[in-house]
Amino acid sequence: MIESRVAVHDSNHVEIKLDYVVPAREHATYRVDGYFFVPRNLGVSKHSYSAEQFYADMQGYVRFKTPRVRLRNLVDPERARSAFSLAGEALDALLA
Repeated sequence: MIESRVAVHDSNHVEIKLDYVVPAREHATYRVDGYFFVPRNLGVSKHSYSAEQFYADMQGYVRFKTPRVRLRNLVDPERARSAFSLAGEALDALLA
């Protein structure tokens, strides 16, 4: 259910990607635990790099994958969630 990839982004950054399917529920909670091995000869310790510094240096991004939709379904006026139908509803609401 979860796919992960780790890659060197540049000389100072590591990129970790986690792909997972969002369930069709109203609320979902996720917790991800990560463990990093840092060789001792790098000189990183709780005295040289605090937990506060570590979390301040982290950047998190959430990206949603674009769903695959057939073009004919996207503009089909018979489908309630098609772009055509949604635009029509928005236009009706605007004019009202």
